[in-house]
Amino acid sequence: MASINEVVRVWAAGLYKTRNLSARVAPSFTLGELVRSGHAKKHGIDNFPVDPIIICRLWVVANYVLQPVRQKFGRPMLVSSGYRSPKLNTALKGSTTSQHMRGEAADFVVSGVPDEEVCQWLHEQNRYWQLFEETKVQKGQTTRWVHCSFIVPAFSADATAKKVYKKIFIGEDGKPRYDAPSIKRKE
Repeated sequence: MASINEVVRVWAAGLYKTRNLSARVAPSFTLGELVRSGHAKKHGIDNFPVDPIIICRLWVVANYVLQPVRQKFGRPMLVSSGYRSPKLNTALKGSTTSQHMRGEAADFVVSGVPDEEVCQWLHEQNRYWQLFEETKVQKGQTTRWVHCSFIVPAFSADATAKKVYKKIFIGEDGKPRYDAPSIKRKE
């Protein structure tokens, strides 16, 4: 009998060949939602995964992070950044070690639910590798989102990284400031 890892790898290889963006990677999410990028489209950057293993990792993020959040809060979600090709990541001035390039991370918002509440729940469920409440102020506009990564050793070469949960504020100067989140303890 095939293991789930083998099944996911065969499924991902098929999606890689057909580039089927409407294929479901989880009950509430399509592959297209996890590779969509307005910046890539605007600048003619192909943002389709460069390897089928990346689709496996996106399946993990969709099923172990995004779908549980969707089920918990029962609200619409917008994934603003899932997979980023190396070219897109460079254009966005992303980290050279970004888990987005490996398909192991997603940035998202849950409609009507504060990011702090989403992060608190993910933290309690231990459903993250990196968990950031991010805020960016640019030209007087404030944007907030959750960054969450999740890895499975079978699909990742970097399964030894330490877990991190923090708040990040990026001001008008573009420089990030880090802060520890206020974790509410269960009584």
